[in-house]
Amino acid sequence: MKRLWFGVVLLALTLGAVFRWQSEDPFERAVASITADDIRHRIGIIAHDSMGGRHTPSEGLDRTANYIAGQFRGLGLKPGGDDGSFIQRYELSVIQLDAPNSSIELEGGKGGEGGEGGPTLRFGRDAAYWLGRLGPEIVSGPPIVVTGNASSLEQLAGLPLSRAIVIYVARMSADGVLDAATRQTLINLYRQRPSALLVVADYPDAMWTLAVDQPPPTRLMIEGETPRGRLVVFVREQAIGGFLASQGVSAAPASGPGSKLDVRTLGDVSVTLRTAREVVAKRSAPNVVGILEGSDSTLRDEYVVFSAHMDHIGSAGEPLSTCEAVDGDAICNGADDDASGTAAVLEAAQAFALLSPRPRRSLIFLAVSGEEIGLLGSLYFVKNPPVPLDRFVANLNTDMIGRNWRDTIAVIGKEHSDLGSTVERIAESHPELDMVPIDDVWPGQQFYSRSDHYNFARRGVPVLF
Repeated sequence: MKRLWFGVVLLALTLGAVFRWQSEDPFERAVASITADDIRHRIGIIAHDSMGGRHTPSEGLDRTANYIAGQFRGLGLKPGGDDGSFIQRYELSVIQLDAPNSSIELEGGKGGEGGEGGPTLRFGRDAAYWLGRLGPEIVSGPPIVVTGNASSLEQLAGLPLSRAIVIYVARMSADGVLDAATRQTLINLYRQRPSALLVVADYPDAMWTLAVDQPPPTRLMIEGETPRGRLVVFVREQAIGGFLASQGVSAAPASGPGSKLDVRTLGDVSVTLRTAREVVAKRSAPNVVGILEGSDSTLRDEYVVFSAHMDHIGSAGEPLSTCEAVDGDAICNGADDDASGTAAVLEAAQAFALLSPRPRRSLIFLAVSGEEIGLLGSLYFVKNPPVPLDRFVANLNTDMIGRNWRDTIAVIGKEHSDLGSTVERIAESHPELDMVPIDDVWPGQQFYSRSDHYNFARRGVPVLF
């Protein structure tokens, strides 16, 4: 989510930034409140070591939320959280795969082990949970078998991999290591958003024993929600190779890093992935919500939401964190991802609060958590908004804006609503800004579904990212 900018509002607010704070004109004063020093100061606070990398959940994240709430309070915003506060908390369950009660069942096809049916693969014996978030407890469908390598996403374009169960025959060295081409193919397959990705690999005995003996990773989910994740599971070649061979598919990997990609759908075969899970702990996490009421007696009942995620991936060794220490530094500070976007929301809130009269529509300034673990905070917010969701007329989401071009804004989602034509019109009206909005230049990265605006868009709210 690199090099993204706010889009609509900061274009307008940047105009006139040369004016001094002392200006008598409320608009000039509001625009002039946005300064590089102010943004740098706020990023420095949010990404400070004392915040601990802001993992969801953590004490550092709570400190960050309290800082943002204090800023909203000082700006005179109206609380939009729980019980008259700026903080909206949501409950989380820490879940873990219950490996002994989880399985992969193969049925149908041309026979194989078990006559009409196929083998039942057991976690802890034939299969090992590798990565990804737990999805629905039962996922089933015909598999798509992939061999060879796809070093670029373009090689997978047009293939029916989304929501499919993909079986990838991976090439592994004698010491149990995936080569670079195989790893890149796995990444590219995962980005196609299959329901599950089963990786067939010929593990050496010692390494397979280590893999299945590892404790299952834990994951977080909002209490009562159905998980929307997709699992990546290693399956031992010895456990599935015979069945694949009975369907005319070799479980031997294609040779060489440039091996030709081959994709086959086994329409007569059904794969059912059953993943039992157990709750091992309960936690909670914060969002921060501030509201600036509009000045128009009618339009004040419509709301524009400015959002960014205040969380990051925490510190090395912290439970549930993916942070890795670098040169002895154990804190992943997340200045760009997404202290930069959070600071922008605070700057916008400050500027709008200085306007007199206020904007005609009401504005919601939202700092969510849980983005890094599945857009959880924004998911909870759209299901528990401070006003009815049908009053939201736009969500402007900003994420990782700390590494921008100086004359270009990548605005993702322009084509999905008339907000796209709005941002184009504003840019054309203000050539002095020297800031050109462009479309998504990383379509293969699927950024549209990877930040918090996506939860708004899924419920019909126009968005720009």
